[in-house]
Amino acid sequence: MNVNDRGNKKWSAMTLPEHVVELKKLRKEVSLQQKPTIDEQQFQEFNFRLALAQKDNLLVEVSYYQDGEIKSVKAI
Repeated sequence: MNVNDRGNKKWSAMTLPEHVVELKKLRKEVSLQQKPTIDEQQFQEFNFRLALAQKDNLLVEVSYYQDGEIKSVKAI
């Protein structure tokens, strides 16, 4: 490797703002996850655990799907 070679740095000046926007959009689309499927038994288990947590005032972390991402929220 040449000591004066700057690698990707020399090409970054040639990137147009439109390319940057499209690259960010493409990265986001690639990182999107598919919506998970929950069967009836899992649904009943979630309800049971939430009812127990509500009865005993326990901290619960719930993960949910929204816009291609899995998000989490904690609550009592």
